[in-house]
Amino acid sequence: MKKFSIGLVIFLIGSFSYAADLLLNPSATASAGNNLLLLEPTCSGSFINPSVNSQGIEFACSNLYNLNEITAYYSGVSVQKQKINFFFHEYFLDNNLYSESNSLLGFSYKFKFFEAGLNYRLIYCNVRNYDHDYSSLFDAGFHFKYKRYDIHASVKNIMRASVSGEKLPTHIITETAFQLTSFAKISLGLEKQTDFEPIIKSGIAVRPFKELGLIVSYQQNPERLGAGAIISFRKINLTWSILTHTILPLTHHVSLEFKI
Repeated sequence: MKKFSIGLVIFLIGSFSYAADLLLNPSATASAGNNLLLLEPTCSGSFINPSVNSQGIEFACSNLYNLNEITAYYSGVSVQKQKINFFFHEYFLDNNLYSESNSLLGFSYKFKFFEAGLNYRLIYCNVRNYDHDYSSLFDAGFHFKYKRYDIHASVKNIMRASVSGEKLPTHIITETAFQLTSFAKISLGLEKQTDFEPIIKSGIAVRPFKELGLIVSYQQNPERLGAGAIISFRKINLTWSILTHTILPLTHHVSLEFKI
């Protein structure tokens, strides 16, 4: 079963035309929420939408589908200067047959209830002993927040960049969240990738205690269930999450965030 799982994953990610620049989960918080960013905003949020972020430094790692042969690492930092946020992210996916790195530099500008941002990404793909290439991509997004309501939308790869002559996918992402109480928030999201059907997501985040946060989310088409726990101590958040797959084993994710 393990060899079958590895073979299937490599088949899916070992082709530039099919799976380069997939919208993977950069952090454990994102994984728990199926990339619903508003449930528990962290530094890694601006990796997906440049207008959704939280000041801090974050590190994350995972073995995709619980396979030691496929590792993913993330690091990021986000700082604010008056009304402008600056951030840098690095995401690295590695296997002995295929590797991919995603380096991101971006900024956002905040108005009263509205924030807009832009990302520049450099993606490098390498199918070992076969081919390698890199490409520049741009993402844009906005975030509107008023009282208990939150909404954001973003477009990743707005210029339809290519790698090795193949068009990389464009992702359109939107999400709406509502703060039910001081300790509970619900969210509904929609994701559309080029040439694929839309994906609907929903989730809830609760903080029964200041030191403990819980996230549960569900995604349709394909079906995936995410769940995670956040342990907070002063300005430090330690997050562990799981994310299911219809065929492959669970993906476990761990993140460490330092709030600035």
